[in-house]
Amino acid sequence: MLVAALGIVLALLGFIKIAEEVLEGDMPDFDEWLLLLLRRPDNPHIPVGPQWLMEVAQDITALGGRTVLIIVILAAVGYLALERRHGAMWLVASAVGGGSLLSTAMKHLFSRGRPGVVPHLVAVTSPGFPSGHSMLVGVLYLTLGALLARFAARRRTKAELQTTRAAARTLGVALKLMEVRNADDLARVFAVLEKDRPDALTMFFDAKSTGYRVLVGDFAKKYKIPTIFGAKEFAGRRPHVLRAGYRR
Repeated sequence: MLVAALGIVLALLGFIKIAEEVLEGDMPDFDEWLLLLLRRPDNPHIPVGPQWLMEVAQDITALGGRTVLIIVILAAVGYLALERRHGAMWLVASAVGGGSLLSTAMKHLFSRGRPGVVPHLVAVTSPGFPSGHSMLVGVLYLTLGALLARFAARRRTKAELQTTRAAARTLGVALKLMEVRNADDLARVFAVLEKDRPDALTMFFDAKSTGYRVLVGDFAKKYKIPTIFGAKEFAGRRPHVLRAGYRR
């Protein structure tokens, strides 16, 4: 969490610094030097390097183009609509729409023309800063990645629940599931466990949540309840689901 926050802060500081240079008009010399560096000195129409390298660069650039983005957006929104995941569907739509508006507004704010020191390989008419390709690619693909990670975690939790139920039936153990999403839920679960006194606890974890493991551990220690964590790599994260076992 701290590493991610630090990365975001450094990225924002870097963007602010570049934006200041653009507003002060200090970037054209650097732009021209870099563009000339990537073209053949005897013929600036031809990029340096083999032909396949230019094709690869164009293919990568196309991932942020309007056509590819529209296809990905329609596919993602359509799938989420069919799956009745309307919250995720509107999240994708609003994220892309907000990113597009922000990109357009910032381009007009900076009004930075594209360098003309070398012939352009692709015809582009919009201002050059900030990069609309980079911004929309980041917004769309990072949003989809976050949703996929959340869906995968839910599928994993469902599979673990099914396995636990099967093991409980085999061992003749009565299983009681208690979901924990916030401090109020945790207090409610503690009250139930204090009253019922289960023979053991096992715990699932939500990968995006932290903070309650110590409280659960202290509770189990206080009442001498054996507790099994779902996986050692989740140590330090708060439980998503508590499973209480009772002898039949």
